[in-house]
Amino acid sequence: MRRRLAGWATGVILVAVALVACRQAPVAQEVEQGRAAFVGYGCHTCHSVGDIRQANARVGPRLDGFADQRIIAGRLPNNPPNLVRFIQNPQEVSPGSAMPNMNVSDEDAAAIAAYLHSLQEQ
Repeated sequence: MRRRLAGWATGVILVAVALVACRQAPVAQEVEQGRAAFVGYGCHTCHSVGDIRQANARVGPRLDGFADQRIIAGRLPNNPPNLVRFIQNPQEVSPGSAMPNMNVSDEDAAAIAAYLHSLQEQ
């Protein structure tokens, strides 16, 4: 009985490791897509972030270390669903915000959120 349980546990661990390994590749790809979308939508014209040379503006907040920020838009916990919501509808989330609605697609908003959540304090 113990051998059967040990074999089952080993199988579960191997499956879990495989799932984590498979998930890491799309995350890295999504982060890179988000970085490209960040530039493509012109986010760099208002925000500065160290890993994008042309992103050195001072209209919006500096985004280096964004993953470590606890609150976004002055009121929401910093998590991917809230960030996607803010990226897509900034005036709805934070009326009067200087951030315009850029008509960001669902896919691009999720990718930009993944990119911003990859930015940790150095």
